[in-house]
Amino acid sequence: MTGIKAVRVLLWAAVIALMAVIFSFSAQPADESSATSSPFVDLYMRLFHPEADSLSPEEQFELRESASFIVRKTAHFTIYTLLGLLSAAAVTATFSGSGFRRFWLPILIGALYAVSDEFHQFFVPGRSCELRDMAVDSAGVLLGVLLLASAVRLAVRLHAGRDARA
Repeated sequence: MTGIKAVRVLLWAAVIALMAVIFSFSAQPADESSATSSPFVDLYMRLFHPEADSLSPEEQFELRESASFIVRKTAHFTIYTLLGLLSAAAVTATFSGSGFRRFWLPILIGALYAVSDEFHQFFVPGRSCELRDMAVDSAGVLLGVLLLASAVRLAVRLHAGRDARA
């Protein structure tokens, strides 16, 4: 296997592995999913709301619910940003030619996976299929693709500048 072919295989394997990780998180029933995110919510509360212990129980509950929402949406966005980066890298390594295909194909892959992920959650106890999560996930994919495209563009410019100085 040539070096380029090995890179392609590794990148696509990473995309599939990340999709499997996302699937496994989505397959968790609501109570298990909440338990998974609970340590991150606790950390968020300690960092951003150290005064929470002085609040009434109702206020603490509302604040914790808000923190849980922020933590969970940030997790969605972050993991799908990584999916966008990996998908864009895999597509770029696989297809030559126009930037159009290399830009839109990974976005399509990630957005379709976000839709399928939410549909899958519809069948998991205590979970739901939410349009908002599809949008957050797709925005993460878009950011990942844009980050890779920007990094590639910067690398090309730096390389061109180096050649011009030589």
